[in-house]
Amino acid sequence: MPFKLFDVAKIGCYCEAITHTTEKRKDGEVKVIQLSLRVQPFDAKLATALHPDVRNTLFKLSYPDPQPHIARVNFLLGVPRQDLDCFATSETATPTRRLEHVKISGLYARSTSGMQGYALVFKATFGPVTDAELGYCEAWRSGMKFVNFQEAEASDLFFDESEEDDDEDTGQQALPDPEFETTRDGRPLEAASAPPARRRRTDRKVVAKVKRAKGRRKR
Repeated sequence: MPFKLFDVAKIGCYCEAITHTTEKRKDGEVKVIQLSLRVQPFDAKLATALHPDVRNTLFKLSYPDPQPHIARVNFLLGVPRQDLDCFATSETATPTRRLEHVKISGLYARSTSGMQGYALVFKATFGPVTDAELGYCEAWRSGMKFVNFQEAEASDLFFDESEEDDDEDTGQQALPDPEFETTRDGRPLEAASAPPARRRRTDRKVVAKVKRAKGRRKR
């Protein structure tokens, strides 16, 4: 079954910021843009449309009231890349722009002072962008668009999310600690002791000279 970020249509998304960055793909590194989007107010209905576990975490089971003493909760939902159909208003019938193969990351909910419910924040990364797409996103900055989400078709251009999480892994195995080495039968070995200190070679002529000096002092 396709995985939509939200199961309901036309989610109001406020664009807080736009960041120009790069993304590693199977054919190399490409320039992309990253939108910081906020959904607010984020109530129990929207939380249910996002994921049942999100609703149960943030809101009381019997009543759609926020759980007390929650400042921020991060969520790892394993969202596949999405296609975003963007509308100018909630009443607009035809989308003004489609953003394809958008990576959703950094998703969290935080409480807001003076307002009921939460704000849901996440990053939407895609590219490379055309001049028209860049202009559209710049017009979205500090404003709101209404978005329909749906799972994007699979593409060979992108890494799996599990592979992207391992970008910093060099693939090199760590050398074993000598304190925890074992024998072939599994018994632990004691840590290798430091090599014995070398005995300092003493010159016989020097020793004789020191003895004569002591004898003259006794006289």
